[in-house]
Amino acid sequence: MVPAAGGLGLLAGAGADVVLVARRAERLAAVAEELERNRGVRTLAIAADVSLASDRERVFALAESRFDGIDILVNNAGIA
Repeated sequence: MVPAAGGLGLLAGAGADVVLVARRAERLAAVAEELERNRGVRTLAIAADVSLASDRERVFALAESRFDGIDILVNNAGIA
């Protein structure tokens, strides 16, 4: 699971499916589309606020359901 930020090409380039999490849904959709088109990986874009426990729980549930588990977690959440 990777928050939506630049530099995701490294994971996707290695063939990793990617879960994108950020508060802005429109940015997520653009990044997900780009990764799928240019890297050929599956993505899951989830609009969520990771400072909220309920959103974190929802993100993990969706990611585990879609990809049958999580192998690598990269957390790059910041304060805006």
